[in-house]
Amino acid sequence: MKGLKIIENELSCLIENAILYEDGTYARINGNSRKGFIVESRKNINNIEADNWSELYPSLEDYNEEYKVIAGETSWGGAGFVALKRIKTDLFKWVLHLSTMNNPIKINIENNTIRLTTDLNYPEGVDFIIPTENPEKFITKKTTANKI
Repeated sequence: MKGLKIIENELSCLIENAILYEDGTYARINGNSRKGFIVESRKNINNIEADNWSELYPSLEDYNEEYKVIAGETSWGGAGFVALKRIKTDLFKWVLHLSTMNNPIKINIENNTIRLTTDLNYPEGVDFIIPTENPEKFITKKTTANKI
């Protein structure tokens, strides 16, 4: 996947506040969980102005029959990511990297939906509900992180 480096099992991502797709495109994301997010249209990653590489630190994962979902923090403080890999090929389908996704504490994949809970605004967390086939249609809801 363009925009994602894997060297000796260490992951790095080219840009934040974006979704990187397996077809070599990306979509920038504006906003935050309080005011809402706007996902821009997809563009070719070859034309990107890089933000610099950020290391991704996976800390959570879950599986279903088709996918493995991974989430964690990044080397850019206060940023988080969630990534979807195909189990059969071990290749990434997409990576969502946000500067406003703090400390993922729980992840779950059921059917075609990923639910990721963060501790943003502790003790109230934020749930990211992400369709596996259309990650740009993700939504956020407030939750109580302590009760999960």
